[in-house]
Amino acid sequence: MVGQSQHGFRRSGPRRRARAAAEAATMAVLSACAAAWLTGCAYTYDDGLPPLGQREASASAAAEASASAAAAAASAAAQGRGRGWYPQNAPLDELFEGRVLRSWARAMLPDESGLSLDFGAAALRPGTPPQTLHAAAPAGTATVRFVCRGPGAASVTVRVGDAVPLALDFGCGRAHARVITVPEAGTVEIVFAAVGDAPSNVAFRLTRP
Repeated sequence: MVGQSQHGFRRSGPRRRARAAAEAATMAVLSACAAAWLTGCAYTYDDGLPPLGQREASASAAAEASASAAAAAASAAAQGRGRGWYPQNAPLDELFEGRVLRSWARAMLPDESGLSLDFGAAALRPGTPPQTLHAAAPAGTATVRFVCRGPGAASVTVRVGDAVPLALDFGCGRAHARVITVPEAGTVEIVFAAVGDAPSNVAFRLTRP
């Protein structure tokens, strides 16, 4: 029995070693394949996002850009609401009316100083009565700014009580300004009239000097 046990041990030793070697080789091959497969996945996988270490900075930059764009859009919208819109390329003999007229007038005579006392606009047509606009003003000096839009000119007359501190014809296309004296608080009349056969839009703004 002892001899058989020893004889059997001598037979089984090489087989075990061969099997162990084969298993080790198989595991090595499998491990290498698994490593290669994982490496290939890590290299080719793309979720469309920056690397993990850069995602927070990228997200912060995107948020700042979005906030900046929103602020710019809000500012543009606020300006649009404040000054309105008018067709800048419209023919000069095509008169503006209503909201478009006032939008044009605000664009041409903006209240940049914040000292505006009053503001008005009108449309003049040849052969029609002059347009009389009114402004409330305190006693003292004031500046009348006026402008017309058309192919020609218009006239403006300013009355303060019985006094006429301003009366003249003026060309269209640019703003004009004159300083007047208001003897006492009250109403200032600004009278616009067409000159010749040309229609025009007119506007004024009365401000403190």
